[in-house]
Amino acid sequence: MQVTPVGYNAQEAGAEKKSVTEKDTFLQLLVTQMKYQDPLNPMSNTEFSAQLAEFSQLEELANMNKSLTESIETNLIISQSINNSMATTLIGKKVKTSGSEFSFKSENGSKELSFNLESAAAKVSIDVYDENGNLVYTVDRTNVAQGDSSFFWDGYMSDGSYAGDGTYSLEVTALDSEENAVKSTVFNVYRITGVKYSDGSANLMTDENILVKLGDVLEILQN
Repeated sequence: MQVTPVGYNAQEAGAEKKSVTEKDTFLQLLVTQMKYQDPLNPMSNTEFSAQLAEFSQLEELANMNKSLTESIETNLIISQSINNSMATTLIGKKVKTSGSEFSFKSENGSKELSFNLESAAAKVSIDVYDENGNLVYTVDRTNVAQGDSSFFWDGYMSDGSYAGDGTYSLEVTALDSEENAVKSTVFNVYRITGVKYSDGSANLMTDENILVKLGDVLEILQN
């Protein structure tokens, strides 16, 4: 019966075996080359030393690559651990997040929708789409100042009918007085209710049942 040693790692053992095999192959080729070299024109000391030096350099590079890979993997694990721990400190707090998706609930009466303009805009078009990509509401504004702006949507569509509860998205298009595009960023403000882990990453659970990636958090706000 074959007994597997404690702490044995098949993947690491396989990589180590492969490395040893490659070294043995090189040495065998080198010995064979020396064995069958032309006696009248033997390999010079310079050629022999150059081949050994080349082998030494390749071996050193392989070792450096292995060490670098292990270091990157370790740093990734540490980084994920720190992010996961930090995510729990956001529970109960409000955060400002990037992303156009939002949830509308009729029980709340209306939903505040927010965006940011990089510079002042002469014309701003604000569009709300349902989860199927259909335009349900649009409104135009003029002379909107630089910075954060918001408006309240009551759930009614442009034709006067009620859109109802669901998941929607906001799109903002802005132009300056010379019809040049002004950069706009849509954002949401949520209260964090919990943290959900998936594939080693932390996703923030919100009071509107929308998951937010930790990397999408723009600001942590005072309650």
